[in-house]
Amino acid sequence: MRGASLLLLLRPSMSFLPGSEPRSFSAACPCCPAPSSSAASAAASPPPPPLPSPCFLYDTHCHTHLSRLPACPSYPDLSVRPVLQSVTPADVSPPGVPRFVGLHPWYLPKARGVPPYAPAGLPPPPAFEAYLAENVCSLEDLPPPPAANSAVSLLLPSPPLLSLLHSLLTSPFPPPALRTVTWLRPLLSSPSPLIGEIGLDKPAAKKDLKYVLASPSYPPLPPAAKQLLSPLHAQVAAFSAQLVLCGDRRGLCSVHSVKAAPYVAALLRYFFAGEGARAGPRGVVMHSFSGDREDYRELREFEGESGVRVYFGYSRAVSGRSRSRDVWEEVSRDRVLLESDAVDERGQKRALVEGVREIGRIWGKGDMEVVDAVNRNWEECGGLVEGATALT
Repeated sequence: MRGASLLLLLRPSMSFLPGSEPRSFSAACPCCPAPSSSAASAAASPPPPPLPSPCFLYDTHCHTHLSRLPACPSYPDLSVRPVLQSVTPADVSPPGVPRFVGLHPWYLPKARGVPPYAPAGLPPPPAFEAYLAENVCSLEDLPPPPAANSAVSLLLPSPPLLSLLHSLLTSPFPPPALRTVTWLRPLLSSPSPLIGEIGLDKPAAKKDLKYVLASPSYPPLPPAAKQLLSPLHAQVAAFSAQLVLCGDRRGLCSVHSVKAAPYVAALLRYFFAGEGARAGPRGVVMHSFSGDREDYRELREFEGESGVRVYFGYSRAVSGRSRSRDVWEEVSRDRVLLESDAVDERGQKRALVEGVREIGRIWGKGDMEVVDAVNRNWEECGGLVEGATALT
């Protein structure tokens, strides 16, 4: 297990939410976003040729319920079954379409600033200072921190946060410290075993930290509370609570991880593979997996220790970057899921077609062999959840 100090590894680049940067569109297909808005050559590139028709694909991670824009007219013979991912538990989605429910780390309240994009129908995030003061947890209800020097304590050296994690490990859910947390209530009232998109994003935490440190209106909390309520710690508290809820429901969770795979692996082990472990989810999907080979191996080791199946989502926008190719050559082919990560239907099909072609180049396989494999993987993944036949 790789250790890491809390903040030194944070890096500054990020985009708060899908849609926070201007879009550019291909001249050959005006409905489709180009793969990279910053590259003129990409902006002028035509869409890839269609897959053999008729063709059916599961899009195992998208946010198309956040937009009412029409679907791309290209690829009329490609049928897509979307699996929607929430950014907040209050998202509204079409009836009959499977949706994961959860609080995305990008949608934790922002410090003194609001990102330029908020999903249609949802309020902008509140100021981070007010959120810290009112909605993270009740510190007086925390147990003493555990004495064990675990990997989690090395990664997250905060006694209040370790106390909260210990209470999540050992207490019936939700523990007293989380019973007044407002964002958790919709999740508790929903019986869904599908929890997502949840996770950790270190660049997002660093951007929030700049505002917190510069803020003259930071709430008058005790020093221990400030330790717990740093932006990354707020993400860890939200992620851990939702992980435990998913485990209690024996469900499936979709995990967002940006430069945070050692934290994710440590928390998964802490709750579901360590001494006195809780019951874990049936499966964990690492959305748009961008870790390195060691991250991949640690997650597979966690699977062996816990029995929780781990899948790895491939999206053209993130996983398709050249530096990730060597990792995807190692990822077991029966654990690869195809994702568009699209926030509207304009670019959904293009992203899926490009993803099939990129996976095919890595595997040395043809289009339909890839299509059959990724569809079969999702049917097996969705079949882990009892009663979740709507997933397929």
